[in-house]
Amino acid sequence: MRKSILTILLLTLISAVYGQDNDFDVPESLATVRLEYEILDSIAITMLDNTSRNIHFPNIVSYESEGEIKLAYFTVDKNEWTSVLLPFNRTTNNFNLINLDKKGQPELIVKGEIVEYGSGGGTGIQVMLIINIDSIPIQIFKIYYGCWKESFGDRHSNGKGRYLKKYEREIKITDNSIIIDSLDKTNYPFEECGLTEIPSGIYIMEAGQIRKRYADENIKIKSKK
Repeated sequence: MRKSILTILLLTLISAVYGQDNDFDVPESLATVRLEYEILDSIAITMLDNTSRNIHFPNIVSYESEGEIKLAYFTVDKNEWTSVLLPFNRTTNNFNLINLDKKGQPELIVKGEIVEYGSGGGTGIQVMLIINIDSIPIQIFKIYYGCWKESFGDRHSNGKGRYLKKYEREIKITDNSIIIDSLDKTNYPFEECGLTEIPSGIYIMEAGQIRKRYADENIKIKSKK
């Protein structure tokens, strides 16, 4: 009896430690999230108002619906568009398709913004999503990577004192990897910026998930000229 109790306690402890390790190794930004979606036909897509499109990706569109920003895409059937909710507050046409794991459909990369403006200026947060569209849409990457603060200046003095302060953490996506530069909080343009604190380095897609290549440390992306 005593031996059985000891075994149960040991298994419980191992399970707890294993769960903690999983939480540490897979931060929220790399979690796989099944997105709620609906299917639209091509007629519904043509009737959408307030849309944003990219001529390079005619199979993708973002649009506003009842105050929410959504994205619709098709993969094979032009009459079957999958629509998902985006965490932005205005439409975007910043799309890309890259097959990171060289399997199935290319992954859908979407960048957008969360913007708040008033009479004197405003702030914005830049967000990047990567969605696996092999079957149902699954978010495999989400990062808040940039922010800005803008002042319109003195409206009575031709905008004197106007400024735009911006900080963007550089992220480069290649054919098979995501390279994330270091995060420098000292360059935040405002206190509530709150960018994702994912470690810098090289990330790859394996078994449907984005994972860090731990052998590659201290990665530095060359600054754009």
